[in-house]
Amino acid sequence: MENQLNIPACAPLLQKQFPYRLLRSNPLFCEWISNTGANFTEPFFDDTISRLRSATENQHQFKSIASLEMLPGWAAEAATNRTPTALIFHVSRCGSTLLSQLLALQPQHMVLSEVPFLDALLRLPFNNETLYEADVSTLFGAALQLYINSSLEQPLNVFIKTDSWHLHFYEQLRELYPKVPFILLYRDPWQVLQSQQRRRGMQSVPGMIEPAVFKFTPAQSAVYDLDVYMAQVLHTYFEKMIAIAAADKHSLLINYNEGAAAAAMHKIASVTGIVIDEDYEQIILQRAAYHGKYPGEVFKEEQTSEMAPGFLSPTLALFHQLEEMRLRQDSM
Repeated sequence: MENQLNIPACAPLLQKQFPYRLLRSNPLFCEWISNTGANFTEPFFDDTISRLRSATENQHQFKSIASLEMLPGWAAEAATNRTPTALIFHVSRCGSTLLSQLLALQPQHMVLSEVPFLDALLRLPFNNETLYEADVSTLFGAALQLYINSSLEQPLNVFIKTDSWHLHFYEQLRELYPKVPFILLYRDPWQVLQSQQRRRGMQSVPGMIEPAVFKFTPAQSAVYDLDVYMAQVLHTYFEKMIAIAAADKHSLLINYNEGAAAAAMHKIASVTGIVIDEDYEQIILQRAAYHGKYPGEVFKEEQTSEMAPGFLSPTLALFHQLEEMRLRQDSM
């Protein structure tokens, strides 16, 4: 993809706006939306988009549409280049939503939680032969700047909570942000699978995410049992986390069972420099009593005495290996 030349000056027009979805008819173009000025505090960015689409600022007869080629030039014009404070990777159902909610309690923190547009950019080359990894990296960085710039008050810290399958875009994102802390949040895979059984995520349904993202063989892609398929997905996640933790000095392992309200937040503070004072600590503890995805619902951990199925044994072994790595990391 060639960069667009002679991009017109448009900083005033871009104020408060950001691209939020690719066009289905032509994914090399994107639709824009205006931010109302409020901080992004919803558990998922899909919820943020729903709120913004109903706002008066976005009730226009005509849609704002632009070519993806325009993003890098507009991002460079619109704001000073910003680097995210940290990226949060996770294996799903391991407290990442609550963790992002705790970070969003501070008005100086911007938390971008599973942004559909950023995901669409990363996965675009799997469905479009004209785009390459280098193109996508440029577009990803530009889009992030536009999201940051859409806020009326520039945030002091920007946290990106990725989708779980973005672990497989690690190399691409690490090259884009060489020294940014990468938080690796995980949980016992049997507990993750049980949560998925109650409510399936995209990654647990064959075909929802391109099998090539997980580097699945045709046989793995054709598995029809949802539990077995999710076990395969989890196996790739734990393999990837082990590889990252072994080689990346800017990675930080956090086990769900450490507790999001205490150890996890303080561990993140230790590598990002954010301050958790007494007041912040109190609102963290208050918010942590409620469900991450449903803030008005008191959180209750579901208990089970069922034994993990045999097909999950290889992934459980990886989990224990990752736990040993975390304990060594914590003792350093």
